[in-house]
Amino acid sequence: MADGHNTPADRHSHHFNVRFKDNGTEEYTIYCDQPRTVLEAIKSSKRYNEQNFTDENIVILLRKTDRECAVATHFPCSCLEDGALLIISSKPQKVEEIPKNSSETVHPRSRYSVFYIESQGGKNTKTKQILRNNAIKQFTYLCVYGEKGMTVEECLKRDGRFIDDLADFKLSDSKNHDRFTEHTQKVDNLHEKEFKICLPLNKNTQSTSDTQVLKVAKQRGTSVKTLLDKSDTEEVYEMLRQQFPNLKDLMESRFPGDSYEEAVNLRRENFGKIQKSFSEVHRVKKLLELGKSVCKVVVENVCEGTGFVLFDNLILTNAHLFKDCVEGENLQEGINVFALFNYDDPEPRRNCSCFTVKNTFIDFTDCLDYAVLELNPEGRGKGATRAPEELWSSASEW
Repeated sequence: MADGHNTPADRHSHHFNVRFKDNGTEEYTIYCDQPRTVLEAIKSSKRYNEQNFTDENIVILLRKTDRECAVATHFPCSCLEDGALLIISSKPQKVEEIPKNSSETVHPRSRYSVFYIESQGGKNTKTKQILRNNAIKQFTYLCVYGEKGMTVEECLKRDGRFIDDLADFKLSDSKNHDRFTEHTQKVDNLHEKEFKICLPLNKNTQSTSDTQVLKVAKQRGTSVKTLLDKSDTEEVYEMLRQQFPNLKDLMESRFPGDSYEEAVNLRRENFGKIQKSFSEVHRVKKLLELGKSVCKVVVENVCEGTGFVLFDNLILTNAHLFKDCVEGENLQEGINVFALFNYDDPEPRRNCSCFTVKNTFIDFTDCLDYAVLELNPEGRGKGATRAPEELWSSASEW
């Protein structure tokens, strides 16, 4: 006869199944006897711990009978149906910003409202970045949850997969695109509904000039150097930023709030401590001068392309230049990359400036075909396998 006492296991007992994307059709059953996040529950699996995943890079696909959707790592296990199937994979770049309060109490299912947001945005989002990592656009829906009483904006900020500065957005009903829910509304009545994120017309995600990351890019059919010589600098920069809205939004999303300015200040401080590099004044002067020109990016013995100075010692170029030369976030061992400036000079062998490129990419995205490289500040030819003059001769033949 029952003694009338309920243990935690009595109050919370269910199971779900996990499949690892790189492991065929094998499924592992997770028996959950306490309220926790899905990631905390999955980590009880020995198979998961053999994967060596990074939490922020994980993608969890929830397969349901009527839809497939990606859930956050901090999704409450209590919101999973008994016997649900989760498919786990990992991306090379951050997918989710893990919230600081991810260890907060997980409540019973009745305390939550769970709704779905389409990964492809609605009105005025075609040229805007709304997700932290576009890799999850392969899934139709992102499953979002919130305790009843929370606003839509609070839920999306905590979710971690959306960019930090969505600002004045609204949700359009997927079944009636003319019906909207504002970001200030509570989520209590959104349970099991489907939406698209919509942004205001001509929304400017650039809050201040201090967070402008993309400074120099290529104007189609026009030399950046020529434009800078003939036009007002700020006007040209604005034209260039409009050319690459997705890249601009992506780069800004990596530096929420004032963290970009802090990162730039830290970078300046670190460079000042490097005795073997340029002095600060000489380096800034040199790079500002180089910033008015495009550069030739040479992947030694492979191919060449064009690059552009972003800021400091970072350059932007195409990702396809490094096809079959990349391992994770690094260049393969033995691959040398150089940046040649002033290569359009009538006497390139005498006046060309050659910089080596660091092994690790600052940013690399195949789908948008761009890569951000960091130049070694030591200058001409240091660490190169051949002299700059020989490199120029070889590059000009490709």
